[in-house]
Amino acid sequence: MIKIDFFPPDMVKEYEDQISEEIKKRNGNKNEIRFIPDMEYTISIHDLLTADSKKILAIDGIPLYMSICASQKYITTEVGELLHALSSKHSDKVNRIGRYKYNVDGIIYNSRTRKNEQIAIDKAINLIKSEFPSPYAKFIDGSSTLMELSNALKKMYDYLISANFNNKQSKLIIDYSILKGDIRHKILNSLGLRTCPYCNRNYITSYGEKSTADLDHVYQKKQYPLFALSLFNFVPSCSVCNSRMKNIHPADDALYPYEEGFEDDARFELKTTRKPYEKNFCESTVHLFQAIRDTKFDEYDLKIVIDPKTPFSKKKKIENSEKLFHLKEVYANHKQDALEAAFRTRVYCEGNYKRHCQRLLKRLEQAGMKMTASVDLEASMFADIIDYEWLMFGIFFNDEKRRYEKPLSKMIYDIYINLGKNNAVFKCNKKIHAR
Repeated sequence: MIKIDFFPPDMVKEYEDQISEEIKKRNGNKNEIRFIPDMEYTISIHDLLTADSKKILAIDGIPLYMSICASQKYITTEVGELLHALSSKHSDKVNRIGRYKYNVDGIIYNSRTRKNEQIAIDKAINLIKSEFPSPYAKFIDGSSTLMELSNALKKMYDYLISANFNNKQSKLIIDYSILKGDIRHKILNSLGLRTCPYCNRNYITSYGEKSTADLDHVYQKKQYPLFALSLFNFVPSCSVCNSRMKNIHPADDALYPYEEGFEDDARFELKTTRKPYEKNFCESTVHLFQAIRDTKFDEYDLKIVIDPKTPFSKKKKIENSEKLFHLKEVYANHKQDALEAAFRTRVYCEGNYKRHCQRLLKRLEQAGMKMTASVDLEASMFADIIDYEWLMFGIFFNDEKRRYEKPLSKMIYDIYINLGKNNAVFKCNKKIHAR
């Protein structure tokens, strides 16, 4: 949900220095790892450990590897999802054209009605035979049903991951146990995150040289063992998102925090559940105060709304993230926090809170905290740090680097902007960045 920076260069180098030697030793002192049996596809230990996702995905053979790995998520489900998983990483001959419909090389398959299912299976088998290299396409020989196709893909996967086994030393070449606790905590702390990027609900904190964060694998290390030690695959997260929400489910079809977050494409909105003619009910300061006081939270909905202008590909990722981390359900428990943010916003936009903040800043100035006698407090560095928004919410709304440091700050910021942007007093405040 929140976009984050990739690991700093000094951390990347330290990580590689500590991990690469052990992998190289397990790999027969070779710097290149052959990751697909019977094929010449290789990846350097350096790239595998330190490269970003775009560079990794552009390496020859990686799309084939990921296609076979991705199929394992769907081999026990319906054919449409299985075919889409196979094709989305390796070929463009199977496209999803709707929630339940797939275009398989010109044939429309509907997973609800099972219309054209056998045709879709036959097309998929032919697709694999024509698009996959012969050492892997042979696994499909004799397959004609979905069960036979699934069994063939399971055997293909088992053969694929056998490349990670070193017979001479009887050890896995890529093994997560190589990552020791000390370097793991350094990795987690190096990003300087204060909240979970998946949910922005829970704190991520360091204590001494350790961290309270989990080290999540975007591509599950059991399903994609090649990436078990890849930095691009590590995302610090809270234990709730990692262990309870995401658990064994891969996040490869959700938002990837190092590249994108919700940003302005998805926002939280507090809506009244009353009838349309009471559409202004939510914006009334009195009604908001009454709802907080009487805890009538059922009269409001807290929703995640996607901007209509958002590209389809990102829209799907936002929806998948919302589903994977159960954001709708968990944020439903934060209606009181949303109502309080809305109430403060309304009070501020009506001018009362702004005047209070101005008086407070003036008192601080009179107490001797102004910068210089010749500098106006409103234009000083001090005023930039302690601004109206910070005094109201304790969140640095005007600093993109620090805006989402606190739990629920994305939700609070969205409500503040949405409720205040059409208010005259709000517009007069030049510190606010309109959407």
